[in-house]
Amino acid sequence: VSQSRYPGDAQTFRLINGPQSETTYQKITNTLESYAGKAEVQTMFLIAKHEGHDIDNTTAASVSLWIQELKRIKPLLVQLYSVDREAPLHSVKPVSKEILERIAEQVRREGIRAEVF
Repeated sequence: VSQSRYPGDAQTFRLINGPQSETTYQKITNTLESYAGKAEVQTMFLIAKHEGHDIDNTTAASVSLWIQELKRIKPLLVQLYSVDREAPLHSVKPVSKEILERIAEQVRREGIRAEVF
């Protein structure tokens, strides 16, 4: 099981993913939790401005919330990445590999496998 674009909190999920259905952050995290030890979580880290909101899921607070969710979900593997081409929302900026590696190291300290792309 793989879940991509998993940002770590409900507001960031809504801003980044813009779900058009009944998909909610809680439904996704509960489903991932039911696959404990079998799910691979892919998370895109980015900085942007959207609908008047600043989005930055690399802040200490955002990363801390995300790691708490990972600890609850107990994924087999976490894959971290950023945008690598122009996004439809032009304010989206990529996050450096250095920042991704720093975040991945925090994940590894919790005993969770993490890879950076």
